[in-house]
Amino acid sequence: MIEIKLGDRYANSILVLAQERGQVERVREDFQLIQKVCRSNPDFVNMLESPLIKSDKKQRILDMIFGKSFCDITQTLIEIIVRKRREGYLDDIADRYLFQYDKLNNITRGILRSAAPLTADQIAKIKQLVEKEFKTSFEILHEIDPSLLGGFVLNIGDRQFDASISTRLRALKNEFDSNPYVKQV
Repeated sequence: MIEIKLGDRYANSILVLAQERGQVERVREDFQLIQKVCRSNPDFVNMLESPLIKSDKKQRILDMIFGKSFCDITQTLIEIIVRKRREGYLDDIADRYLFQYDKLNNITRGILRSAAPLTADQIAKIKQLVEKEFKTSFEILHEIDPSLLGGFVLNIGDRQFDASISTRLRALKNEFDSNPYVKQV
């Protein structure tokens, strides 16, 4: 919980500053890169969270990884959080900034899992239906999950729309298991 509060505080400040300077998109790109590196490399996150590695060494490592490719706002934020020994929260700050960016721009994200690859037209139709229903811009991450057997599962925030065959088969099995009209032998 502290990560969300701390991440929100920094993310709010950065978002306001980025809006004032007209660099909201540029900061978003920086945070997407940070998020990508943190998710793909657990050793990097462990390094950031390690109390054994000194802050100046962490700063040098961050500079080596990201170089000077970040905008001034992101670069300054990283220097501040390293100085305050809060670099372990960098991934949380990135997550919260991207969340607030989506909220500001009325973007909803979802995960669409299907048993087989869907065509671009099928994905576009699902996207169009969700945008119409939620009155928002919708971005889909499509994943293949053969365990579904058929159909799809769409997760949007804390909502799940399950139209998979595996779920229907489980429901049918449960119905047969609880059938009171079983013939007595």
